[in-house]
Amino acid sequence: MNNFEELNKKDVVSLENFNEVRVNVIPQQMLTVEQFQKETVRYTMGNTGDERVEKWQKEGVRCEVLQPGGDWQKGKVRMKITLEFYPDKPSQPTFPLDDLRKQIKET
Repeated sequence: MNNFEELNKKDVVSLENFNEVRVNVIPQQMLTVEQFQKETVRYTMGNTGDERVEKWQKEGVRCEVLQPGGDWQKGKVRMKITLEFYPDKPSQPTFPLDDLRKQIKET
């Protein structure tokens, strides 16, 4: 499972099974990647060996991700110094000229 993609700092993550995957640094079920990064860097420095932290770092935990302009996507998030997301269903790539092509076809 190497198709994880790095999340942007403004993306919002909502964790599934929050009480099961929660580590002390995560104050709530839904937060931005930027909020998460600030807290996790401080926390993970002193907590090696915690099974929950290792789960976050190795296999990831179930979640939903909301990216600006998109819909919620289910998948997994794992922790490095950044958050990476592996969508259950990859989204269709968008191309900048698609809107222009559509407008030309309609006229």
